[in-house]
Order: sequence, then structure tokens, then C-alpha cells
Amino acid sequence: MVPDMPAAADLLPWLHRIDAARHYTNRGPLAQELEACLGCLVRNTDPATVDADFDATVVGNGTTALELALAAQGVGPGWTVAVPALTFPATGLAPLRLGADVVLLDVDPTTWALTPDLARAALAHRSIDMVVPVAAFGSPVDVAAWDAFAQDTGVPVTVDAAAALGAQPGSRKGVIVFSLHATKPFGVGEGGLVVGPSAVTAEVRRLANFGFEDGRVATAGWNGKLSEYHAAVGLAQAIRFEDVRARRARVHAGYRTGLAGTAIRFQRHLRPLIPAVLPVRFPSVHAADEAEAALDRFGIETRRWYAPALHHHPAFEHCPRVGVAGREVLPTSESLARHLVGLPFHSFLTPADVERVCAVVRAGLAAGTTEQRGPAGTLPQGMVA
Repeated sequence: MVPDMPAAADLLPWLHRIDAARHYTNRGPLAQELEACLGCLVRNTDPATVDADFDATVVGNGTTALELALAAQGVGPGWTVAVPALTFPATGLAPLRLGADVVLLDVDPTTWALTPDLARAALAHRSIDMVVPVAAFGSPVDVAAWDAFAQDTGVPVTVDAAAALGAQPGSRKGVIVFSLHATKPFGVGEGGLVVGPSAVTAEVRRLANFGFEDGRVATAGWNGKLSEYHAAVGLAQAIRFEDVRARRARVHAGYRTGLAGTAIRFQRHLRPLIPAVLPVRFPSVHAADEAEAALDRFGIETRRWYAPALHHHPAFEHCPRVGVAGREVLPTSESLARHLVGLPFHSFLTPADVERVCAVVRAGLAAGTTEQRGPAGTLPQGMVA
């Protein structure tokens, strides 16, 4: 992952505004302008999914955004929060830090995400007070389906869409949280965004400012404010975001073409998008391990995103699991954590870079054995370093 951030020159107009205002944090004018900008970005992703009572607020980082969003809805001791087992640990850490109990659910084998049907099945075996589905790897969730789930079951939904800003539509019923970390498609360095009903975002703003209300601390809150400097990066990023997405789209299309006809499987997306990262599913654990080793020999970095699954982290070992028919096994999460390999994916990759990665992957899949692949460090035939 290579962050695609505004250059220093891009920031100068916004930095001059900070100098002129002498307002550096505490929800300054640039932070408020960024809130309006990003709120429009989410609304315009699919205007049909958003009610009139819709607001957005920025905070210091994505994990704080999720924790504040849950706290603003009352999550705390006595609550049971369901999260997918296949996700970044922050998804489960946020409710744990609030004192809630966390239940781990399995994910769909094609979208690699928790679905309303899986959550409904879990409700037959365990009481759940909140569900936190994840826009896995930046692929948006079906908000209409989750809104229907909330309507039918009475269980509120908060979507962890950390890597999906610009792709994830807003929700009529639930709250959606985004990250503005430097490695995300819309990066500002550090930052988070909460979108949802205005009553929730107003409470997020209060909690992010220590819990102050009329000059007194009414509730133990956080110091979760976004600085004006990060807001300046965000406003500069908004101007160039379409270009960033277009370059990422070309890279993604190159991988789709380069790996077509192989046993590699891509994540199924519910709508056209450019993902935040590019994990691909190999046909076997052996193939995934061998491909990772082959790419490493050629100096090509890979990552195992969301691996291991949450229940293999000591912090989550105590959390109950609800899988198929209520059993404490999560076969899809276990399988994906072992079969997925994250390939290089960022907006600075050239067509030649993508073809080089695809050639190594194709050669490894075709050869089948180490002996057939040739000596370590040797590029597949026809490739140059």
C-alpha cells in the first residue's frame, strides 16, 4: 500500500486560511467545511438510500469514530454486539473497550462479509443488541438489506465502512463509520467520519469534546476532535479524489485482465467500485502459501489482510462464536483467512507492474511444484526485472 496524498503545494491555500483564522482545532471552520463536503460525498454515492435527517461529523481517527458512534447509541456494559470474525481487529475492539460483550459471526463465501441473513440466523441462537457489519476490504454493504434487517428485528446496525468512503452509500436506519487513515483511498493521514441521523452525530460531537454540555461535563467523553491541519488535507484530497479513483480503477482492471482464466477468485461486489486493497482467493492453502513465497522471491510484497480471524487473537479468545446452526465454528472465516493473499494495489502501479505481479502468480499456479518453477529469484520466462 502506498498512500496517495495531496502534495505540499496543494495544501498551501488551506494552511493560509488556518493562519488567517488562528483556529487550529476544536471543530474549526475547515473541519466543519470538510464535514459538509464528506456528507455530500456519502449522500451522492446513492441519494436514494439517505433520509433528510442525515448528518456527518469528523473525528480524530477511524477507530475513535466507531467507538464514539457506538457510545452515542448507548452501547456499553450489558450490551451484546455482533461483529464478523473476518475483519480488522478495531471492529471488535471498539465495543470491547465500551464494556460490551462481543459475539463473532461468520461471513458470506462470495462477498466475504457478514450479511443480514447470517445475522438473522444468529439471532435464533443468541440475543444481540447491535450488529456491526463490515464493508470488507472497502466493498460496500447492502444498506437497504441491513435497513430491512433493523426494521424487522428491532436490532440497530452500525456499519464499519472504514475503507469504503466514496463507495459505501448512506443508510436510512443505521449509522456508518469511515476511516480517513493515510492508507485509505480517501486519506488525510489520520481521521474518522460518522454519518447517520443528526441526533447520533450531535451526540458524537459532544462525546468527542470530553462530554461537555453547557460548559459542564455531563458524560465521560473522549478527546476525539479532528485538527484543522488534517481537515486541510481532507479538503485538498476532495479536489483530487476523482483522479485518485480513476487511477486505482485502471490498476484494478489490469489485475482482472491479468488473472482472468486462472483459478484465482475475486471478491464479489454488490455495486461497481474500486476496493481499498486487493486480496484474491487462491484455490488451496498450499497455492496461497506458494504464491506468497514466489512473490516474495521476486521482491513483490504481499499481505494477509484480516488474518488471523478475530477468534485467534488473544483479546477475542473469550468471545462466543455463532456459526452454522448455532455451532461455534466459523468455517468461511477460517477458510478465507488462510486462502486470501493481498496483492500490491495502489494508484502508482503501472501496467507493467501489474503484469509482472500477475505473471508471477500465473507461473506459480501453472507450475504446481517448486522444482518446476525454476531456481529461486528467477523471473518467469519472458519477464525482465
